[in-house]
Amino acid sequence: MTAPEALARRRRLPAREHGAGWISAGWEHRVQVGLIVTVWLGVLGPLLVQSVTEGKGFTPIDQEAAPLTGLASAVTTAANGLIVLACAAVVLACLPALAWRTAGVLVLLVAPWGIAAVQLVVLGRPPGAPALIYPAVAAAFWALRPRRAAIETVGYLTGATALVSLLLGALLPDAGRYPLETAGLEKVIGPAGVLSGVMPTGNNLGLLLVVGLPTVFAIRRVALRWVALGAVALALAWTISRTSWVAALVVLVMLAALAWLPRRGQLAGLGLGLLALVGLVVPFVTSDPDRFTHRAGYWIATLDAWRDSPLVGYGADYFKQIANTPADLGGYAYHAHNQGVQLLITGGLLLTVAVLALLALAAVRAVRLAAAGVPWAAGWLAALLAVGVLEVPLGFVDRMMFLPVTLVPLCLLLCADRTDDDPAGPVPGVTASSARPPAGAAHG
Repeated sequence: MTAPEALARRRRLPAREHGAGWISAGWEHRVQVGLIVTVWLGVLGPLLVQSVTEGKGFTPIDQEAAPLTGLASAVTTAANGLIVLACAAVVLACLPALAWRTAGVLVLLVAPWGIAAVQLVVLGRPPGAPALIYPAVAAAFWALRPRRAAIETVGYLTGATALVSLLLGALLPDAGRYPLETAGLEKVIGPAGVLSGVMPTGNNLGLLLVVGLPTVFAIRRVALRWVALGAVALALAWTISRTSWVAALVVLVMLAALAWLPRRGQLAGLGLGLLALVGLVVPFVTSDPDRFTHRAGYWIATLDAWRDSPLVGYGADYFKQIANTPADLGGYAYHAHNQGVQLLITGGLLLTVAVLALLALAAVRAVRLAAAGVPWAAGWLAALLAVGVLEVPLGFVDRMMFLPVTLVPLCLLLCADRTDDDPAGPVPGVTASSARPPAGAAHG
């Protein structure tokens, strides 16, 4: 029996009857979807309110950003509390059925957060309350043991975010577009400016959408899938985010290869390995500070500083700490512009090894799913790694705006019930006689 045949046969099994703790089987899917939507709205909702009420603008890191006021401040505080309370409620509801045998997965998920948070506490700069969101979300998904088919919800929300951002850019330019005078130092900007949508900048929106792009292929209803893909494509084009454009191409190549070429598991493993290697090696072998639109200059300076504290780095707020020193890198370096360099400078080898272990497990799961005809996980990890060459999508006590497309898919990949039967039915294109499912066949 081939891998796709085994997957199709398994998907015809009946839905689980045991539920999750005090959550009945009938409510299990609703809770999973509700948790994903809560995280999404709790993170991006305040950004939308800030965009509408306070507009967009660039603040160099060596200057204090204006504090949130009025509605934006209240919504942000309420949203942070809502996420943590919702996650706590899920954990409590699942208490009778916690899968302690999988506690190692939870440890891997929260270890990077623990390292980053404890380090800031030791340095006398404890993280704020929003830093509780990461461990709360990780614990909730681990307790819930969701079905990977819930990734379809992430796809819908990615498409919805693109649509809302397009509407903001078209109808409320001050809220949805980044100011032309600060949009980019070396970019060719058209008359429509740069779409930032619900996010602070165009690069932020591009990063969010491209990492969420593979999940859009998990939408089973063909018409809605194409609507979402069209919205994401148009929004990505308008962000003028070249890094996101390249990452989108990487995603499409990965999904196409997994759809039409044999040895899908080996292809996924090779592709992910190459992307990881590029992201880790390029900053160390680049000597011209002007390469990659001056990002190489950040790498060189940051790696020089890291070598003075290689084991533990300087804390997640490193770039904020150097903002008022001669090492401020011109006020434009909010982060290292490379995921690997960011991990090294903020948490040293200790944090870097913890994250590599986490991503290695994710890669193993993604490769197994790809071999079984389920490509979304490999596509998602490819997007994460591709973006990570020049940007920083992963954060544990910071970078909270990206959690809906980083932590949520990661949890669905790692915390899913290993007896996942996917009651939603067979994946489009994956049947007992199908050897090559299309890229849209994205559930697992």
